[in-house]
Amino acid sequence: MINPIVDDTEEDFVWRRTHPDKLWIFDKLILSRKLGYICGPTGLDVPRPDYYIIRPCVNALGLGLGASKKWIEDGTFFGVNGLKVDI
Repeated sequence: MINPIVDDTEEDFVWRRTHPDKLWIFDKLILSRKLGYICGPTGLDVPRPDYYIIRPCVNALGLGLGASKKWIEDGTFFGVNGLKVDI
C-alpha cells in the first residue's frame, strides 16, 4: 500500500520491482560474503579479537543507520540481529 502523503523514494521503486531471486543485493551479510569480507551474523564467534562493524543486515535507507564500531574479543557477540564485518 502506498502512503499518499509521502512520495515514493528510489528505494521504494527498486524494492517493489526486484525479483525475489535477486533480493540478496539488499542483504549486507550476503553481499559482504560475496565480496570476500570477513563477516558473519550475530551469534557466531569472531575469528580473532578486533574492531568490527555491527549493522543491520537489511536497511533500505542505507546511510549507516544502526551501525556501530565495536571491539570484540574471542568468542561470540550477541547484539541486535545484524551483521559483523571486520574493518
